[in-house]
Amino acid sequence: MVPMAGILPSSARGALLLSSLVLSATGALGAQNATITGTVLDSATNRALDEVRVVLARGPTVVLAVTTDRSGRFMLNDVGRGQYALSFARLDYTPHTIPDFDVAAGATLELTIRLEPRPIVINPIVVSASRSEQKALDAPASVSVVDTRAIEERNTLSAVDHVYAVPGLDIATTGLMQHEMVARGFNNSASGALLVMTDSRYAHVPSLRINVYSFIPLTDEDASRVEVVRGPGAALYGSNAANGVFHLISRSPFEWTAIWKPAEWIS
Repeated sequence: MVPMAGILPSSARGALLLSSLVLSATGALGAQNATITGTVLDSATNRALDEVRVVLARGPTVVLAVTTDRSGRFMLNDVGRGQYALSFARLDYTPHTIPDFDVAAGATLELTIRLEPRPIVINPIVVSASRSEQKALDAPASVSVVDTRAIEERNTLSAVDHVYAVPGLDIATTGLMQHEMVARGFNNSASGALLVMTDSRYAHVPSLRINVYSFIPLTDEDASRVEVVRGPGAALYGSNAANGVFHLISRSPFEWTAIWKPAEWIS
């Protein structure tokens, strides 16, 4: 029998009622969500910063991520209540994180964040190429530098792990902390062709004249930087440096900060 006009079957009425309840619950939930907006500025000039990565995370999980526009503005919508970590990062600025950022239900938060400029040193001072301080571009050999910041950003078991991305090195991993490394080919299981030094002192095994990097007592907390010289260095260091130099430089005990200030390395 065909139902009368204006009267729905029981199944259709149930579906309509369920849809209404879902829409009501969704609307109520949306009304409880918060909105976070703000502006990111340069701490030195108060200039608005674009292309700043803004990440809202809860533990290891990223909840929302946006990028500031040309006016330095950002907006995070539909943020549920709770405690988050809100971080701001840009390549040429020191990252800033608010670890315990509380968001209340239905709140509208307005923030002003100031990031500190962080210079990028593109021509660092090196000491391994000529045994004297000089800029890397003025050195008579090709030199790569792994600075303090790069060392602190990566936890390793061996100093060799810091130079995997350095060009011109042939690295073979033979164990958790065991590596074989050469700069001009001819790698083998007991290579001593590459001169390895720690603070200008030979770091190879004297009796065997091979490099055992796991024996070097220099941790990441003590390391200041790593310099890799590609090319012969026998005129300065003797015959053991015919294939290059791998120089580990430790941090001065008189340093007050973990990061070297760029002004200390630029004349």
